[in-house]
Amino acid sequence: MDSALLSIITSFILNNESKIFDPNINPITNGSWYKPIPGTSWQWQLQGTINTAYNVDIYDIDLFDSSQELRKELKESGKKVICYFSAGSYENWRDDKSKFSKSLLGNPLDGWAGER
Repeated sequence: MDSALLSIITSFILNNESKIFDPNINPITNGSWYKPIPGTSWQWQLQGTINTAYNVDIYDIDLFDSSQELRKELKESGKKVICYFSAGSYENWRDDKSKFSKSLLGNPLDGWAGER
C-alpha cells in the first residue's frame, strides 16, 4: 500500500472514529441484502479445487483463487457466495504483491507463511 493511500485510510478512520466504533449506534437491520439465518449450511474452502458437491446454502471461497466462472456456477445453482479476501495484508503469492511498499510491510503473521 503506498503512503498516499495509507494517509487517506488513516484520515478516514480518525475523522469517523466516533461513528465507526460507537457502541450506542444500532446496527442496520433493514435492506434487501441476503441475511442468513442461524442454522444456514455453508462450506468454507480457501485452498485447492473447490468441491461444489456439498449440499449447502453458502460457499465461502477465496476471491483471488476462485474463477469468475466458478462463482457464477455456484450462484446459478442457487448457492450464495461469500468471497474471502485479506484487506490490507501482504501475501507473497498474490498478484498484487508488487503494489505493497517494502517500507510499510509489517512483521510476518504468526502461523501464516508469506503473509505480513
